[in-house]
Amino acid sequence: MKKFALVAKDDEISIKVAITIQKKLIDAGLEYDETHPQIVCVIGGDGTFLSAIHKYMNELENIVFTGVHTGTLGFFVDYSLKEMDQCINDILTKQPRIEKKRLLEINIVNQQKFYAVNEMWLQSHKTKTIDVYLNDQHLERFHGSGLVISTQTGSTAFNRSLNGAVVEPSIEVMEMAEIGGIHHSHYRSLKNPLIVAPETEIKLVCEDLSNTKLCFDRFDFDLSGKKEIICTLSQRKLQIAHYKSIQWVEHLKQLY
Repeated sequence: MKKFALVAKDDEISIKVAITIQKKLIDAGLEYDETHPQIVCVIGGDGTFLSAIHKYMNELENIVFTGVHTGTLGFFVDYSLKEMDQCINDILTKQPRIEKKRLLEINIVNQQKFYAVNEMWLQSHKTKTIDVYLNDQHLERFHGSGLVISTQTGSTAFNRSLNGAVVEPSIEVMEMAEIGGIHHSHYRSLKNPLIVAPETEIKLVCEDLSNTKLCFDRFDFDLSGKKEIICTLSQRKLQIAHYKSIQWVEHLKQLY
C-alpha cells in the first residue's frame, strides 16, 4: 500500500483541494502517513514545493514529490488546478518518470551544514569583501553586497533576476552571480555570472560577516562570527514524479 502526505499553501483554494485529494486517495486505498510518506502531493506554487522538500529533507531518498499548481508560479508541479482529478488518477494508476535533482550543500566551516534546492546567497546591508576560491584556487576578491550560488534548478529563480544564465535541466552545474558588485581600480571581479562543473568546490572567505545572513531557499541563518563557507553539489537528490509528459520549454515560458 502506498503511503502519502499532503503539503498545502495556506489559502482557501489550496486547502480545499488538499482535503479533496486526501479523501479521494484514502477512498482508493492509499494510507495517509505524514511522518513517513512515499509520495508527497504539494498543493500551491513553487514556494510551497520548497517548503515541502525542506519538511521532508531527512527522508528524501524514500519520497517522490508531485502536486497541483494553485500558486503564482508552478515550475515544479505538472498539474494545473483544473487537472486535479487527472493528478489523482495518475497517482493511482500510473508509474511515473522520476526526475532526480542534486541539492546544493552549504558548509559553514567547522559549524553547520545546510541544503538548498534552488540557491544560497549572502545578504548584508553593508558592503562586503569576499575572496572566492574554485577548488582552492583563488579566483577573485569580490567587493559588493553579496554573491548567489545556484543549482541548475535555481537558475530560473533569484539567479535569473541578476541576469544569470538559465540552464537546461539535463545540465548539472553550479552558477555564481554577483549582487551589487563594485568595480573600479581597487576592486576587480568577474562581473559576469560564472557556471562551473558539478565536481567544483566554491569557497567564500570573508573576515567580517557581521550584519550578514546566509539565505537559502526560504530560510536564513545569521553569519556573525563566521568566516568561511563552502558550496558543493551534494549527492543527496530531490525526486520529482512526472506522470505525464511536460516540456521544460512550456514551464520556462511561464517566467516571461
